Amino acid sequence: MRRLAVLCAVAGISIMYQEYVHAQGRHGSTGKEAIEASVVYADRDVKTIVRDMSRFFSVNYAKDYISSLTAIRTVSSGEKYRQLMCVTGMWGSTGFTMSAPGLYFDDRHSYDVFYPADAFVSNCYFPDRQEINSLRVTSRTTQGLESLYTDMDTDLSLSVLVRKRALELYSPLNPKHVKDFTYSVKEVREGPSGREYVIAFRSREGVFPGKNRLYGSGILHISEDGLPMKIEIADMEERYSRFIRQTDPPLPVVTPYRFSVEYALSQGKIHVRSVRQEVRWMLPEGVSGQDAVFYAERPPFRNPFKYGMSTVTDIIFGEPYFFDGRLSQDEDIRESFMSEGISEDVCCYVEGIDHGFWNRVLGSCLDMDKVREDLDYEGMTLEEQAEANAAASMDKYRSGDYITGGSWEQFERRVRSEYRYSRELYRLVYGKEYHEDFPRFPRISCPVTEISGKDGEGSLKSH
Repeated sequence: MRRLAVLCAVAGISIMYQEYVHAQGRHGSTGKEAIEASVVYADRDVKTIVRDMSRFFSVNYAKDYISSLTAIRTVSSGEKYRQLMCVTGMWGSTGFTMSAPGLYFDDRHSYDVFYPADAFVSNCYFPDRQEINSLRVTSRTTQGLESLYTDMDTDLSLSVLVRKRALELYSPLNPKHVKDFTYSVKEVREGPSGREYVIAFRSREGVFPGKNRLYGSGILHISEDGLPMKIEIADMEERYSRFIRQTDPPLPVVTPYRFSVEYALSQGKIHVRSVRQEVRWMLPEGVSGQDAVFYAERPPFRNPFKYGMSTVTDIIFGEPYFFDGRLSQDEDIRESFMSEGISEDVCCYVEGIDHGFWNRVLGSCLDMDKVREDLDYEGMTLEEQAEANAAASMDKYRSGDYITGGSWEQFERRVRSEYRYSRELYRLVYGKEYHEDFPRFPRISCPVTEISGKDGEGSLKSH
């Protein structure tokens, strides 16, 4: 893919380093300013860069691999934390394809497959009082905006991985959909690993939702070798997992959000490195009743607009283990990852929470003094809350509503075995215990910064 540099030069992308050196000496300009000033792009050349990137991505994404996954999710009301949910375990991507099914829930890659090894879940409080909210309501009687005043979902969920999947299927990452977007170069950077192109993209009129299930704008960070290092979107409506049968034009967005996926290259294969989603609930003017609206996720509180609700979900993936026959158990592992049903909700039951592990991880990315103060409950520590919630998480399944086959006893045995399996698999793949690792998360702030995708092509702004 180094031919990208040649293509760019032939097409008129000229980086004149001698002039850059003289200009820097004469005017004191920075390297970034000099590079930006000396780059000229034609529309067709930007599209060539994106097209080559998408082909590189589709051909070199690892078809079968597993890695560790650690997720941290915070729910806030204004500037106050209302819940903390964390999970770590083993995640697998098997039989990767860029062909989309008709419905996302028919796609076995929507959530991929995850086996938790440990979880740490605090109490969930109502937004306006220090009282435990144990409800989880998904209404069947209301629709549109009205449903957000009645519905709530307080479960630990990995549903953000569905949005990652939507980008792989319908964004410029997919060669089939490169033509569905317009492009412009925002910046060219010189980094430690070489040149990086920062390219904004926006949906073409008329392609959504009939030809493409994404609508909005975003930014691609592409290495000179053609690797999509990062893709970012803001307020993009995707009908891969929301309102999948709806054919109306774009809907009002009631959850301004920012979403990003980082990719990496190991052993010549592309794999996911991190996923991040920041969501706020804001009510646009002129929307009411049962008006159809787009929301990035279901709210943890009823009427989230009243209480200034926001969420941050960060997922960090560990070093990938590619199935290539190095282990005699490779085929058994591959088969076992597809043996269970796929679900976005994680049962936070766990035998033996490692509080030292979670204190190290959470202390590196959160203001834990504030977290403990906001989530205090009648002298109950966070650790005590996590222990109680781990034990109680099984109880809601006893009603039978969540059990699709077999008896409660069979379900309980399966959940218990999944945690043991995940820990054994971590030991087999990495040669150490999961709690000996230390996933490095970015700093998580509260509340979420304001998000806007309305200020020009590819705009991703914080205020």
